[in-house]
Amino acid sequence: MQKGGTTWLFHQLARHPQIVFPAGKEVHFWDRADASLAQHWLDMLAPRAARTGDGRPLRSGEITPAYAILPAPTIAALRRCCPDVRLFISLRSPMERPGRPP
Repeated sequence: MQKGGTTWLFHQLARHPQIVFPAGKEVHFWDRADASLAQHWLDMLAPRAARTGDGRPLRSGEITPAYAILPAPTIAALRRCCPDVRLFISLRSPMERPGRPP
């Protein structure tokens, strides 16, 4: 979804000391690459360290809005690759989109 708040979400999450985005925002792996290359995606998202300086665990991820419309076989491949993955979807009413005429 365009103008769905993903840039804002990315910046807010990136401020958290235990969350990292090693590959940045909008990696577009799962909507462009073959699922057989999933290890490359995992390597891309691997944080440089597993823990913060004070010992707390780090979590890494990415934000790609196009994943909201992935086909079922791709979603199944993602689940096989990362059974413990946590997904988040943000929706916005198109009627309330900024810049839309009243």
